[in-house]
Amino acid sequence: MLQEKLGVLRLDNWGNVLTTGTGTTAYVPLPGDVDDKRTFSYPIHAEVVKGATFEVLTDPNEVRKDEVQKKLLESTKIAVIKLIKKQNVRAITANCGLFMWLHALGIIDVAVDNAMIELNNGSLIYYRPLVKLSALAVLPALLPTFGIGIKQRELKHRANKEGRTCKVVIFTSNEVSCMEVLRTVPQLKDDFNFFVDGDPEGEVLVVGLNGKNVIGLGREVDGFDKVKDGEPVSYYCVQPDVKLVAEAVKKKYPSIVLAVIECTQVTTYSDTIGLAMKVDVSDPVKLADSMVDCNTSHNFSQKTKERRQSEIGQALQHPFRFSKNNDALSNILQNLSRLPSDRRIDLMPTDEETKFCRQSVFNLNYLQQHHLQDLEECDEELFKNVQMSLREYTKGHSSRFGDILCEGYLFKKLRGSKYKIQYCALKHDGGFNVYASEKVKDLQKSHFSKKTVKEIKQVAGDEHHIKFIYEGGKSRVFRAASESENTSWIQAGVELR
Repeated sequence: MLQEKLGVLRLDNWGNVLTTGTGTTAYVPLPGDVDDKRTFSYPIHAEVVKGATFEVLTDPNEVRKDEVQKKLLESTKIAVIKLIKKQNVRAITANCGLFMWLHALGIIDVAVDNAMIELNNGSLIYYRPLVKLSALAVLPALLPTFGIGIKQRELKHRANKEGRTCKVVIFTSNEVSCMEVLRTVPQLKDDFNFFVDGDPEGEVLVVGLNGKNVIGLGREVDGFDKVKDGEPVSYYCVQPDVKLVAEAVKKKYPSIVLAVIECTQVTTYSDTIGLAMKVDVSDPVKLADSMVDCNTSHNFSQKTKERRQSEIGQALQHPFRFSKNNDALSNILQNLSRLPSDRRIDLMPTDEETKFCRQSVFNLNYLQQHHLQDLEECDEELFKNVQMSLREYTKGHSSRFGDILCEGYLFKKLRGSKYKIQYCALKHDGGFNVYASEKVKDLQKSHFSKKTVKEIKQVAGDEHHIKFIYEGGKSRVFRAASESENTSWIQAGVELR
Protein backbone atom coordinates (compact mmCIF):
# COMPACT_ATOMS: atom_id res chain seq x y z
CA MET A 1 0.00 0.00 0.00
CA LEU A 2 1.31 3.46 -0.91
CA GLN A 3 2.43 5.44 2.13
CA GLU A 4 0.83 8.84 2.52
CA LYS A 5 3.44 11.61 2.39
CA LEU A 6 3.73 15.23 1.33
CA GLY A 7 6.51 17.07 -0.44
CA VAL A 8 7.11 20.72 0.48
CA LEU A 9 8.99 23.34 -1.53
CA ARG A 10 10.59 25.61 1.01
CA LEU A 11 11.67 29.26 0.93
CA ASP A 12 15.37 29.92 0.58
CA ASN A 13 17.05 31.02 3.85
CA TRP A 14 13.79 30.49 5.73
CA GLY A 15 13.54 28.49 8.90
CA ASN A 16 16.13 27.09 11.24
CA VAL A 17 18.19 23.90 11.10
CA LEU A 18 17.07 23.07 14.62
CA THR A 19 13.35 23.46 13.94
CA THR A 20 12.66 22.90 10.23
CA GLY A 21 15.95 21.40 9.10
CA THR A 22 16.92 24.30 6.83
CA GLY A 23 17.29 28.06 7.00
CA THR A 24 19.17 30.72 8.91
CA THR A 25 16.38 32.58 10.74
CA ALA A 26 15.04 32.03 14.25
CA TYR A 27 11.84 30.55 12.85
CA VAL A 28 9.91 28.17 15.11
CA PRO A 29 6.65 27.01 13.48
CA LEU A 30 3.28 26.59 15.17
CA PRO A 31 0.87 23.67 14.66
CA GLY A 32 -1.18 24.54 11.58
CA ASP A 33 1.84 25.83 9.70
CA VAL A 34 2.89 23.73 6.68
CA ASP A 35 6.42 23.71 8.14
CA ASP A 36 5.26 22.07 11.38
CA LYS A 37 5.18 18.25 11.27
CA ARG A 38 2.42 18.25 13.90
CA THR A 39 0.08 19.80 11.34
CA PHE A 40 -0.30 16.62 9.28
CA SER A 41 -1.19 13.01 10.01
CA TYR A 42 1.45 11.86 7.51
CA PRO A 43 5.18 12.59 7.02
CA ILE A 44 6.34 15.72 5.20
CA HIS A 45 9.59 16.02 3.25
CA ALA A 46 10.97 19.42 2.28
CA GLU A 47 13.49 20.75 -0.25
CA VAL A 48 14.65 24.34 -0.56
CA VAL A 49 14.14 26.23 -3.84
CA LYS A 50 17.29 28.27 -4.24
CA GLY A 51 16.52 31.89 -5.02
CA ALA A 52 12.94 31.70 -3.84
CA THR A 53 13.33 34.00 -0.87
CA PHE A 54 10.47 35.70 0.94
CA GLU A 55 11.83 39.02 -0.30
CA VAL A 56 11.63 37.89 -3.95
CA LEU A 57 8.10 36.47 -3.68
CA THR A 58 6.82 39.63 -1.98
CA ASP A 59 8.32 41.91 -4.65
CA PRO A 60 6.28 41.67 -7.88
CA ASN A 61 8.87 43.65 -9.86
CA GLU A 62 11.73 41.38 -8.75
CA VAL A 63 9.97 38.08 -9.40
CA ARG A 64 9.02 39.19 -12.92
CA LYS A 65 12.65 39.64 -13.97
CA ASP A 66 13.78 37.14 -16.62
CA GLU A 67 17.01 36.21 -14.84
CA VAL A 68 15.12 35.57 -11.60
CA GLN A 69 12.58 33.36 -13.36
CA LYS A 70 15.31 31.33 -15.09
CA LYS A 71 16.99 30.69 -11.76
CA LEU A 72 13.69 29.74 -10.14
CA LEU A 73 12.88 27.35 -13.00
CA GLU A 74 16.15 25.43 -12.60
CA SER A 75 16.19 25.40 -8.81
CA THR A 76 12.53 24.31 -8.67
CA LYS A 77 13.25 21.44 -11.05
CA ILE A 78 16.15 20.30 -8.85
CA ALA A 79 14.02 20.44 -5.69
CA VAL A 80 11.19 18.48 -7.36
CA ILE A 81 13.60 15.79 -8.57
CA LYS A 82 14.93 15.37 -5.03
CA LEU A 83 11.44 15.05 -3.56
CA ILE A 84 10.40 12.44 -6.10
CA LYS A 85 13.62 10.46 -6.33
CA LYS A 86 14.47 10.38 -2.64
CA GLN A 87 11.02 10.32 -1.07
CA ASN A 88 8.74 9.21 -3.94
CA VAL A 89 6.20 11.90 -3.06
CA ARG A 90 3.03 12.11 -5.13
CA ALA A 91 1.82 15.50 -3.81
CA ILE A 92 3.79 18.73 -3.51
CA THR A 93 2.89 22.05 -1.89
CA ALA A 94 4.96 24.97 -0.55
CA ASN A 95 5.63 26.60 2.80
CA CYS A 96 4.55 30.05 1.52
CA GLY A 97 1.33 30.88 -0.31
CA LEU A 98 3.18 33.42 -2.47
CA PHE A 99 4.83 30.50 -4.27
CA MET A 100 1.68 31.11 -6.32
CA TRP A 101 3.99 33.24 -8.46
CA LEU A 102 5.43 30.00 -9.84
CA HIS A 103 1.94 29.08 -11.07
CA ALA A 104 1.17 32.57 -12.34
CA LEU A 105 4.39 32.80 -14.36
CA GLY A 106 4.21 29.25 -15.72
CA ILE A 107 7.37 28.17 -13.89
CA ILE A 108 6.17 25.24 -11.81
CA ASP A 109 4.49 23.20 -14.57
CA VAL A 110 7.58 23.47 -16.81
CA ALA A 111 9.87 22.65 -13.90
CA VAL A 112 7.88 19.52 -13.03
CA ASP A 113 7.68 18.43 -16.67
CA ASN A 114 11.45 18.82 -17.03
CA ALA A 115 11.97 16.92 -13.79
CA MET A 116 9.86 14.00 -15.04
CA ILE A 117 11.81 13.86 -18.31
CA GLU A 118 15.06 13.51 -16.39
CA LEU A 119 13.66 11.02 -13.90
CA ASN A 120 11.98 8.73 -16.43
CA ASN A 121 14.90 8.25 -18.79
CA GLY A 122 15.92 4.93 -17.24
CA SER A 123 14.30 1.70 -16.14
CA LEU A 124 12.39 3.28 -13.24
CA ILE A 125 9.13 5.07 -13.99
CA TYR A 126 7.93 7.72 -11.56
CA TYR A 127 4.45 9.18 -11.19
CA ARG A 128 4.05 12.85 -11.96
CA PRO A 129 3.02 14.39 -8.64
CA LEU A 130 0.08 16.68 -8.06
CA VAL A 131 1.49 20.16 -7.44
CA LYS A 132 -0.49 23.00 -5.88
CA LEU A 133 1.83 25.40 -4.17
CA SER A 134 -0.80 27.76 -2.79
CA ALA A 135 -4.44 27.79 -1.73
CA LEU A 136 -4.82 30.49 -4.40
CA ALA A 137 -4.15 27.83 -7.07
CA VAL A 138 -7.69 26.45 -6.78
CA LEU A 139 -9.46 29.81 -7.14
CA PRO A 140 -10.13 29.52 -10.92
CA ALA A 141 -12.19 26.39 -10.27
CA LEU A 142 -13.59 27.44 -6.90
CA LEU A 143 -14.86 30.98 -7.49
CA PRO A 144 -17.39 30.20 -10.27
CA THR A 145 -19.19 27.83 -7.90
CA PHE A 146 -20.18 30.92 -5.89
CA GLY A 147 -21.49 32.75 -8.94
CA ILE A 148 -18.29 34.78 -9.30
CA GLY A 149 -16.87 35.65 -12.71
CA ILE A 150 -17.79 37.40 -15.96
CA LYS A 151 -20.12 34.69 -17.27
CA GLN A 152 -21.73 34.27 -13.87
CA ARG A 153 -22.37 38.02 -13.67
CA GLU A 154 -24.06 37.91 -17.07
CA LEU A 155 -26.35 35.12 -15.93
CA LYS A 156 -27.19 37.02 -12.76
CA HIS A 157 -28.18 40.08 -14.79
CA ARG A 158 -30.43 37.99 -17.03
CA ALA A 159 -32.18 36.67 -13.95
CA ASN A 160 -32.45 40.22 -12.56
CA LYS A 161 -30.61 39.16 -9.43
CA GLU A 162 -29.29 42.06 -7.44
CA GLY A 163 -27.47 42.46 -4.17
CA ARG A 164 -23.98 42.59 -2.80
CA THR A 165 -21.36 40.88 -4.91
CA CYS A 166 -18.56 40.10 -2.43
CA LYS A 167 -18.65 36.36 -1.70
CA VAL A 168 -15.05 35.46 -0.83
CA VAL A 169 -12.29 36.93 1.34
CA ILE A 170 -8.58 36.10 1.05
CA PHE A 171 -6.36 36.54 4.09
CA THR A 172 -2.73 37.15 3.11
CA SER A 173 0.57 38.01 4.75
CA ASN A 174 1.37 40.53 1.99
CA GLU A 175 -1.48 42.46 0.42
CA VAL A 176 0.50 44.07 -2.43
CA SER A 177 2.14 40.88 -3.70
CA CYS A 178 -1.07 38.87 -3.32
CA MET A 179 -3.09 41.37 -5.38
CA GLU A 180 -0.40 41.41 -8.06
CA VAL A 181 -0.19 37.65 -8.36
CA LEU A 182 -3.99 37.39 -8.61
CA ARG A 183 -3.91 39.91 -11.45
CA THR A 184 -1.17 37.91 -13.17
CA VAL A 185 -2.77 34.46 -13.22
CA PRO A 186 -4.28 34.08 -16.74
CA GLN A 187 -7.38 32.32 -15.45
CA LEU A 188 -8.03 35.02 -12.83
CA LYS A 189 -6.90 38.39 -14.11
CA ASP A 190 -9.71 39.05 -16.61
CA ASP A 191 -12.64 37.17 -15.12
CA PHE A 192 -12.72 38.11 -11.45
CA ASN A 193 -13.01 41.38 -9.57
CA PHE A 194 -10.50 41.51 -6.69
CA PHE A 195 -10.46 44.49 -4.33
CA VAL A 196 -9.14 45.69 -0.99
CA ASP A 197 -11.10 47.36 1.79
CA GLY A 198 -11.71 51.00 0.88
CA ASP A 199 -12.04 50.31 -2.87
CA PRO A 200 -15.43 49.97 -4.61
CA GLU A 201 -16.86 46.61 -3.61
CA GLY A 202 -15.97 43.72 -5.90
CA GLU A 203 -16.37 39.96 -5.74
CA VAL A 204 -13.26 38.89 -3.83
CA LEU A 205 -11.89 40.90 -0.90
CA VAL A 206 -8.15 40.71 -0.15
CA VAL A 207 -7.15 41.43 3.44
CA GLY A 208 -3.45 41.93 4.15
CA LEU A 209 -2.70 41.11 7.76
CA ASN A 210 0.61 42.96 7.33
CA GLY A 211 -1.11 46.33 6.86
CA LYS A 212 -0.71 49.40 8.99
CA ASN A 213 -4.44 50.02 9.23
CA VAL A 214 -6.12 46.61 9.16
CA ILE A 215 -9.93 46.46 9.00
CA GLY A 216 -11.47 46.05 12.45
CA LEU A 217 -8.31 47.21 14.20
CA GLY A 218 -7.28 50.54 12.73
CA ARG A 219 -3.71 49.43 13.36
CA GLU A 220 -1.32 46.55 12.72
CA VAL A 221 -2.10 42.99 13.81
CA ASP A 222 -0.22 42.65 17.04
CA GLY A 223 2.88 40.44 16.60
CA PHE A 224 2.30 39.72 12.90
CA ASP A 225 5.42 41.66 11.87
CA LYS A 226 7.43 38.63 12.98
CA VAL A 227 6.21 36.72 9.92
CA LYS A 228 8.19 38.69 7.33
CA ASP A 229 11.36 38.36 9.42
CA GLY A 230 10.99 34.61 9.93
CA GLU A 231 10.95 34.98 13.67
CA PRO A 232 8.85 33.04 16.22
CA VAL A 233 5.19 34.13 16.34
CA SER A 234 3.13 34.06 19.54
CA TYR A 235 -0.25 32.41 18.94
CA TYR A 236 -1.77 34.12 21.98
CA CYS A 237 -0.62 37.50 20.74
CA VAL A 238 -1.81 37.18 17.12
CA GLN A 239 -4.99 35.10 17.54
CA PRO A 240 -7.16 37.72 19.35
CA ASP A 241 -6.45 40.33 16.66
CA VAL A 242 -7.14 37.88 13.82
CA LYS A 243 -10.50 37.15 15.42
CA LEU A 244 -11.36 40.88 15.55
CA VAL A 245 -10.35 41.30 11.90
CA ALA A 246 -12.48 38.34 10.81
CA GLU A 247 -15.52 39.62 12.71
CA ALA A 248 -15.12 43.09 11.20
CA VAL A 249 -14.86 41.67 7.68
CA LYS A 250 -18.05 39.66 8.09
CA LYS A 251 -19.90 42.64 9.57
CA LYS A 252 -18.96 44.96 6.73
CA TYR A 253 -19.34 42.32 4.00
CA PRO A 254 -22.10 39.99 5.25
CA SER A 255 -22.48 38.30 1.85
CA ILE A 256 -19.09 36.56 2.22
CA VAL A 257 -19.50 32.78 2.33
CA LEU A 258 -15.92 31.53 2.07
CA ALA A 259 -12.55 32.49 3.56
CA VAL A 260 -9.34 31.54 1.72
CA ILE A 261 -6.03 31.52 3.57
CA GLU A 262 -3.02 32.41 1.40
CA CYS A 263 -0.34 32.53 4.10
CA THR A 264 0.76 29.14 5.42
CA GLN A 265 1.35 30.65 8.87
CA VAL A 266 -2.19 32.07 9.00
CA THR A 267 -3.55 28.52 8.66
CA THR A 268 -2.87 28.28 12.39
CA TYR A 269 -5.82 30.67 12.79
CA SER A 270 -8.16 29.04 10.22
CA ASP A 271 -10.53 27.75 12.87
CA THR A 272 -10.62 31.16 14.54
CA ILE A 273 -11.54 32.81 11.23
CA GLY A 274 -14.16 30.21 10.35
CA LEU A 275 -15.90 30.48 13.72
CA ALA A 276 -15.75 34.27 13.84
CA MET A 277 -17.21 34.64 10.33
CA LYS A 278 -19.40 31.53 10.38
CA VAL A 279 -18.10 30.48 6.96
CA ASP A 280 -16.10 27.59 5.49
CA VAL A 281 -12.35 28.02 5.19
CA SER A 282 -10.02 26.87 2.41
CA ASP A 283 -6.39 26.80 3.51
CA PRO A 284 -2.99 25.30 2.55
CA VAL A 285 -3.34 22.35 4.93
CA LYS A 286 -6.72 21.28 3.53
CA LEU A 287 -5.29 21.70 0.04
CA ALA A 288 -2.38 19.40 0.91
CA ASP A 289 -4.76 16.83 2.43
CA SER A 290 -6.86 16.79 -0.73
CA MET A 291 -3.80 16.13 -2.90
CA VAL A 292 -2.54 13.33 -0.67
CA ASP A 293 -6.03 11.79 -0.70
CA CYS A 294 -5.94 11.65 -4.50
CA ASN A 295 -3.15 9.07 -4.51
CA THR A 296 -4.43 6.83 -1.73
CA SER A 297 -6.80 3.88 -2.07
CA HIS A 298 -10.45 3.90 -1.09
CA ASN A 299 -11.70 1.98 1.92
CA PHE A 300 -14.72 0.37 0.27
CA SER A 301 -14.66 -3.18 -1.12
CA GLN A 302 -16.82 -5.21 -3.49
CA LYS A 303 -19.12 -8.13 -2.64
CA THR A 304 -18.53 -11.62 -3.95
CA LYS A 305 -20.27 -12.57 -7.19
CA GLU A 306 -22.86 -14.64 -5.31
CA ARG A 307 -23.66 -11.87 -2.79
CA ARG A 308 -23.91 -9.33 -5.60
CA GLN A 309 -26.34 -11.58 -7.49
CA SER A 310 -28.44 -11.90 -4.37
CA GLU A 311 -28.37 -8.12 -3.82
CA ILE A 312 -29.51 -7.42 -7.39
CA GLY A 313 -32.20 -10.06 -7.20
CA GLN A 314 -33.63 -8.59 -4.01
CA ALA A 315 -33.54 -5.06 -5.40
CA LEU A 316 -35.21 -6.00 -8.69
CA GLN A 317 -37.55 -8.49 -7.00
CA HIS A 318 -36.77 -11.39 -9.31
CA PRO A 319 -33.97 -13.98 -9.57
CA PHE A 320 -30.73 -12.84 -11.14
CA ARG A 321 -27.61 -14.62 -12.35
CA PHE A 322 -24.54 -13.20 -14.03
CA SER A 323 -23.46 -14.39 -17.45
CA LYS A 324 -19.83 -14.93 -18.41
CA ASN A 325 -19.67 -11.45 -19.88
CA ASN A 326 -21.22 -9.49 -17.02
CA ASP A 327 -20.61 -5.99 -18.36
CA ALA A 328 -22.11 -6.73 -21.75
CA LEU A 329 -25.11 -8.50 -20.20
CA SER A 330 -25.67 -5.48 -17.96
CA ASN A 331 -25.72 -3.31 -21.08
CA ILE A 332 -28.33 -5.56 -22.65
CA LEU A 333 -30.54 -5.46 -19.58
CA GLN A 334 -30.13 -1.71 -19.23
CA ASN A 335 -31.10 -1.11 -22.85
CA LEU A 336 -34.07 -3.44 -22.76
CA SER A 337 -35.35 -1.90 -19.54
CA ARG A 338 -36.06 1.26 -21.54
CA LEU A 339 -38.90 -0.45 -23.40
CA PRO A 340 -42.51 0.16 -22.34
CA SER A 341 -43.61 -2.53 -19.91
CA ASP A 342 -46.02 -4.06 -22.42
CA ARG A 343 -43.24 -4.44 -24.99
CA ARG A 344 -40.34 -5.36 -22.76
CA ILE A 345 -38.08 -8.32 -23.44
CA ASP A 346 -37.49 -10.55 -20.47
CA LEU A 347 -33.84 -11.59 -20.61
CA MET A 348 -33.53 -13.09 -17.15
CA PRO A 349 -32.02 -16.58 -16.69
CA THR A 350 -34.43 -19.50 -16.48
CA ASP A 351 -34.30 -23.11 -15.32
CA GLU A 352 -33.76 -24.16 -18.93
CA GLU A 353 -30.06 -23.64 -18.23
CA THR A 354 -29.93 -26.73 -16.05
CA LYS A 355 -32.30 -28.74 -18.18
CA PHE A 356 -30.68 -28.32 -21.56
CA CYS A 357 -27.15 -26.96 -21.63
CA ARG A 358 -26.16 -25.59 -18.20
CA GLN A 359 -25.25 -22.34 -19.87
CA SER A 360 -26.85 -18.89 -19.78
CA VAL A 361 -30.31 -19.49 -21.24
CA PHE A 362 -32.59 -16.50 -21.71
CA ASN A 363 -36.33 -16.37 -21.81
CA LEU A 364 -37.42 -14.49 -24.93
CA ASN A 365 -41.10 -14.01 -24.15
CA TYR A 366 -41.16 -10.75 -26.02
CA LEU A 367 -39.92 -12.40 -29.20
CA GLN A 368 -42.65 -15.00 -28.96
CA GLN A 369 -45.26 -12.28 -29.41
CA HIS A 370 -43.71 -9.40 -31.32
CA HIS A 371 -40.32 -10.53 -32.70
CA LEU A 372 -37.37 -8.24 -33.12
CA GLN A 373 -38.97 -6.30 -35.94
CA ASP A 374 -41.33 -4.75 -33.40
CA LEU A 375 -38.36 -3.76 -31.28
CA GLU A 376 -36.81 -2.03 -34.26
CA GLU A 377 -40.07 -0.24 -35.04
CA CYS A 378 -40.55 0.72 -31.40
CA ASP A 379 -37.13 2.32 -30.98
CA GLU A 380 -34.55 2.16 -33.76
CA GLU A 381 -31.75 3.50 -31.54
CA LEU A 382 -32.59 0.97 -28.83
CA PHE A 383 -32.60 -1.79 -31.44
CA LYS A 384 -29.05 -0.83 -32.42
CA ASN A 385 -27.93 -0.69 -28.80
CA VAL A 386 -29.32 -4.13 -28.08
CA GLN A 387 -27.71 -5.43 -31.23
CA MET A 388 -24.31 -4.10 -30.23
CA SER A 389 -24.70 -5.33 -26.65
CA LEU A 390 -25.57 -8.85 -27.75
CA ARG A 391 -22.61 -8.97 -30.07
CA GLU A 392 -20.34 -7.86 -27.24
CA TYR A 393 -21.95 -10.37 -24.91
CA THR A 394 -21.16 -13.25 -27.24
CA LYS A 395 -17.66 -12.05 -28.10
CA GLY A 396 -15.30 -14.98 -28.05
CA HIS A 397 -18.16 -17.47 -28.25
CA SER A 398 -20.13 -16.74 -31.38
CA SER A 399 -19.40 -13.92 -33.80
CA ARG A 400 -22.73 -14.53 -35.52
CA PHE A 401 -24.95 -14.68 -32.46
CA GLY A 402 -25.79 -10.99 -32.52
CA ASP A 403 -26.50 -11.13 -36.24
CA ILE A 404 -28.76 -14.15 -35.92
CA LEU A 405 -30.70 -12.76 -32.98
CA CYS A 406 -30.87 -9.03 -33.69
CA GLU A 407 -30.91 -8.92 -37.48
CA GLY A 408 -33.35 -11.77 -37.57
CA TYR A 409 -31.29 -14.09 -39.78
CA LEU A 410 -32.61 -17.58 -39.02
CA PHE A 411 -35.11 -16.39 -36.41
CA LYS A 412 -36.62 -13.78 -38.68
CA LYS A 413 -37.27 -16.54 -41.19
CA LEU A 414 -38.70 -18.83 -38.56
CA ARG A 415 -41.22 -16.23 -37.44
CA GLY A 416 -42.85 -16.50 -40.87
CA SER A 417 -43.38 -20.21 -40.36
CA LYS A 418 -45.38 -22.01 -37.73
CA TYR A 419 -42.50 -22.06 -35.27
CA LYS A 420 -41.86 -19.44 -32.67
CA ILE A 421 -38.83 -18.90 -30.46
CA GLN A 422 -38.90 -20.09 -26.88
CA TYR A 423 -35.34 -19.55 -25.68
CA CYS A 424 -31.76 -19.42 -26.88
CA ALA A 425 -28.33 -19.77 -25.33
CA LEU A 426 -24.65 -20.17 -26.08
CA LYS A 427 -23.09 -23.62 -25.96
CA HIS A 428 -19.43 -24.17 -25.17
CA ASP A 429 -19.18 -27.32 -27.25
CA GLY A 430 -20.75 -25.65 -30.27
CA GLY A 431 -24.13 -26.01 -31.83
CA PHE A 432 -27.18 -24.10 -32.85
CA ASN A 433 -29.74 -26.26 -31.08
CA VAL A 434 -33.34 -25.93 -32.18
CA TYR A 435 -35.88 -27.10 -29.63
CA ALA A 436 -39.25 -27.84 -31.21
CA SER A 437 -42.30 -28.52 -29.06
CA GLU A 438 -45.41 -30.15 -30.48
CA LYS A 439 -48.70 -28.55 -29.54
CA VAL A 440 -50.88 -30.72 -31.78
CA LYS A 441 -51.16 -33.83 -29.61
CA ASP A 442 -52.45 -36.19 -32.28
CA LEU A 443 -49.25 -35.92 -34.36
CA GLN A 444 -47.10 -38.99 -34.09
CA LYS A 445 -43.64 -38.60 -32.61
CA SER A 446 -41.95 -39.84 -35.75
CA HIS A 447 -44.11 -37.67 -37.98
CA PHE A 448 -43.36 -34.68 -35.75
CA SER A 449 -39.62 -35.25 -35.97
CA LYS A 450 -39.52 -35.62 -39.73
CA LYS A 451 -41.90 -32.74 -40.24
CA THR A 452 -39.89 -30.50 -37.99
CA VAL A 453 -36.60 -31.40 -39.66
CA LYS A 454 -38.02 -30.78 -43.10
CA GLU A 455 -39.74 -27.52 -42.32
CA ILE A 456 -36.82 -26.07 -40.39
CA LYS A 457 -34.53 -26.96 -43.27
CA GLN A 458 -36.88 -25.20 -45.67
CA VAL A 459 -37.16 -22.13 -43.49
CA ALA A 460 -33.46 -21.93 -42.67
CA GLY A 461 -32.39 -22.13 -46.27
CA ASP A 462 -29.36 -23.62 -47.90
CA GLU A 463 -26.88 -21.57 -45.90
CA HIS A 464 -27.58 -23.67 -42.80
CA HIS A 465 -26.90 -27.28 -42.10
CA ILE A 466 -29.57 -28.87 -39.89
CA LYS A 467 -28.87 -32.01 -37.92
CA PHE A 468 -31.20 -33.84 -35.58
CA ILE A 469 -29.32 -34.47 -32.31
CA TYR A 470 -31.79 -35.00 -29.48
CA GLU A 471 -35.27 -36.31 -28.86
CA GLY A 472 -37.10 -36.46 -25.59
CA GLY A 473 -40.71 -36.02 -24.56
CA LYS A 474 -42.33 -33.50 -26.84
CA SER A 475 -39.08 -31.71 -27.64
CA ARG A 476 -36.84 -32.26 -30.63
CA VAL A 477 -33.34 -30.79 -30.71
CA PHE A 478 -31.61 -29.99 -33.97
CA ARG A 479 -28.16 -28.57 -34.57
CA ALA A 480 -27.89 -25.86 -37.20
CA ALA A 481 -24.64 -24.34 -38.37
CA SER A 482 -23.64 -21.99 -41.13
CA GLU A 483 -21.75 -23.75 -43.89
CA SER A 484 -20.42 -20.49 -45.31
CA GLU A 485 -18.67 -19.28 -42.19
CA ASN A 486 -16.71 -20.78 -39.33
CA THR A 487 -18.96 -19.85 -36.44
CA SER A 488 -19.48 -21.02 -32.89
CA TRP A 489 -22.73 -22.74 -32.07
CA ILE A 490 -25.75 -21.26 -30.40
CA GLN A 491 -29.01 -22.86 -29.48
CA ALA A 492 -32.58 -21.68 -29.76
CA GLY A 493 -36.00 -23.02 -29.01
CA VAL A 494 -39.01 -23.03 -31.30
CA GLU A 495 -42.46 -24.52 -30.88
CA LEU A 496 -45.30 -25.42 -33.19
CA ARG A 497 -48.05 -22.84 -33.35
